[in-house]
Amino acid sequence: MIPNLSKDDAKKVKALIDEGCHALSDIKALREGLKETVDAIGEELDIAPKILNRAIRTVHKENWEELKNDFDDIDALLDTVQAK
Repeated sequence: MIPNLSKDDAKKVKALIDEGCHALSDIKALREGLKETVDAIGEELDIAPKILNRAIRTVHKENWEELKNDFDDIDALLDTVQAK
């Protein structure tokens, strides 16, 4: 249940909502711009956008070693069950 808000508190909530909407619009525009750039570079260099996006996320999350270990484990598992 939402408490009764004072005028000042209502203004704060309104400002938060307005700022949040603006931030989400900015994020949407940035994502669309990144997608267009990835698609263009991918086409130019003949690299699948999926690979470029995965590289971007990996660098951003700084988790290359974790992914590499996971792939090594998957490779070993598939060798064990001969599912390759």
